[in-house]
Amino acid sequence: MRFRLNFSNTIEYVEVVFPPAASVSLPANAILQCGFGNHLASTCTMTGNTVRINKPKEIVLTTSNYYEVFITTKCGASPGITFGAAGFFTATINFSNSGIATTETSNLDFTIYPSS
Repeated sequence: MRFRLNFSNTIEYVEVVFPPAASVSLPANAILQCGFGNHLASTCTMTGNTVRINKPKEIVLTTSNYYEVFITTKCGASPGITFGAAGFFTATINFSNSGIATTETSNLDFTIYPSS
């Protein structure tokens, strides 16, 4: 999954909260790999229907840039995040600034197509 974001504050992490209706899960043996542009996140975890992407250690995510945020699995492991339902969904994107509770939110519309 890839999407573009920009921020009005310097951020500590981004959370992608998938709607319960999408029935999202991560297989036990899959390892998430996430990042911003060409920079890997310091950590990337999934708890329930939420993926948390922590800022990279080597750069500061500045407010003047757009970043392509990505969520994938390490070493191309398959399967990665799975969706138990097909359809049109909206995920919530939460941004945290310097450890303070969420200061910004946004929506991410996405479609899951049925497997053939």
